[in-house]
Amino acid sequence: MKNKSALKITGIQIILFGLLVFGIYSCAPKSQSDPFWDGQNQQMVLDFEGEAVPATVKGINAKMELVSGKGVTQGTQALKLSFPGDHTEAGIMIKPETPIDASQFKHFCLVFDATNITDDGSSMQVFVVAKNEKGHSVRRSTVMPIGKTKTFYFELSGEYANKETGLRDDPIPWDNQSTQMRINGLKAKIDYSKIAAIKFYVSHIVSDRTVIIDNFRLVESPPIAEDYLVGIIDKYGQAAKNDFKDKITSDEQLKALADAELKQLADEGTMAGRSKFGGWADGPKLEGTGYFRAEKVDGRWALVDPEGYLFFSTGLANVRMANTTSFTGIDFKNDKVRYRDPEDVTPEDSRGMVKLDEDVTSTAYNAYPDRNKMFLGLPSY
Repeated sequence: MKNKSALKITGIQIILFGLLVFGIYSCAPKSQSDPFWDGQNQQMVLDFEGEAVPATVKGINAKMELVSGKGVTQGTQALKLSFPGDHTEAGIMIKPETPIDASQFKHFCLVFDATNITDDGSSMQVFVVAKNEKGHSVRRSTVMPIGKTKTFYFELSGEYANKETGLRDDPIPWDNQSTQMRINGLKAKIDYSKIAAIKFYVSHIVSDRTVIIDNFRLVESPPIAEDYLVGIIDKYGQAAKNDFKDKITSDEQLKALADAELKQLADEGTMAGRSKFGGWADGPKLEGTGYFRAEKVDGRWALVDPEGYLFFSTGLANVRMANTTSFTGIDFKNDKVRYRDPEDVTPEDSRGMVKLDEDVTSTAYNAYPDRNKMFLGLPSY
């Protein structure tokens, strides 16, 4: 009987041990990184798995803390960064003793994971600057949604990363769940085979922000489709390869939508509480000068409309029409189109569209084939 009892206890112990192991395994944190990058050749830059924040990471007006749990995407730890809202800039500088050697890669991306855990539920714009050993760099930015763990990336070296395509930045090259960080400024041809520093930061935040970052790595870029930049803009100026609500497919649809919008505007009339120029009619009234201007109000700069009312402006500042003769890759051998009267003092941003006479359009040629292939439904010239 004693032996049977012992066997029973042993059996129960085995079952309990199995359940415990299963529970530990099932509760173990799973990678929250986008698996898209998993099959590519990778080089880890920082994984934050040590006992302390690496000495190569310096805080810039930011509190740094190694944490486990939420925000950890691979391994057991990640870096929590707390940014105070009373600084114009806060973040970290990753600066190894010797530059990171990325020469093993032909085309590659900087990839990292991040989770915005800000208490007040605010999204957060972040910036990343990768600097090579000669001090050259390009700044990238993106917006991090609240509460979600996302993978972020941008190409440091690639087939199109340094190629002049007429685009300030290129479209997303792959179908994945990661977020591509966008260029702030313009493209620049930079050799990133040796990376001297990586700066991750926020700028001019209005309140405290908190983010958890993990696994900064270099990843070999997957192949890009041959038609990546071919036929991407349709004749209405829309993304040709994507379908979305209210996408225009015919002239008749465009005209119908325009008529409906004009009718709605006419029916609604001027927005309530607005001046003739869209200013804040119920707000402070300053001197009306007949011009838009900027003026300090209670110690803060404000925009003022011609009637003296404060207003807020957001959107395109201008659409420059005077220098777009090769916008679609088509240029003209007749230099008349580029002539500028030396007595003309009108700023280029304020000039109207340059008229293309037949003696100009008859000299049209495809000056930039890669650019020209982006557009569908172009005029014959």
